[in-house]
Amino acid sequence: WPLQTVSWPVDHVDVAASCQSVGVVYSKQAEYKRLSPEAAKSNLKLIKNPEDEFSQALQYIFKSLDIRKSLHNEEDVIKSYNSVGNAYFAQEQYKEALEFFTKALETSQSLYAENHPVIADCYGDLGRVYYKQEDYKTALEYASKSLNIRKFVLEENHPDVAQAFFRI
Repeated sequence: WPLQTVSWPVDHVDVAASCQSVGVVYSKQAEYKRLSPEAAKSNLKLIKNPEDEFSQALQYIFKSLDIRKSLHNEEDVIKSYNSVGNAYFAQEQYKEALEFFTKALETSQSLYAENHPVIADCYGDLGRVYYKQEDYKTALEYASKSLNIRKFVLEENHPDVAQAFFRI
């Protein structure tokens, strides 16, 4: 494993967080490069193939997920599931994104009350995927669930409530 630790063992919670962060950066770079071929052409020596970076992103995010699972840190496991889902979503691999967003939702439901903001986030993520897949009925169901939780938990004029309205 290329990541070296100086003061923490490889399965430390902070190592997991670092792997998560590195993976997200690689994922964002891959997404940016996929959308901006001009940038890739002007920086040929600095930019790798976006697919390589996507693969690298997943490697780090899955390492983070493995560490978090071994530490039984379910709240952070949810974050890793979401990161994997977002990485797949950015690459338009919606079936895989659904798989990990669903795992995030299921884990969230085992930890939190049904009206928790994390569950609202999970519903919102699932709604985004179904929307991209043009399953508008299911997208609306999840977006509505997200909105209802946000309206219950937050004030009506909160930005998260506005975002949930926007997704509908």
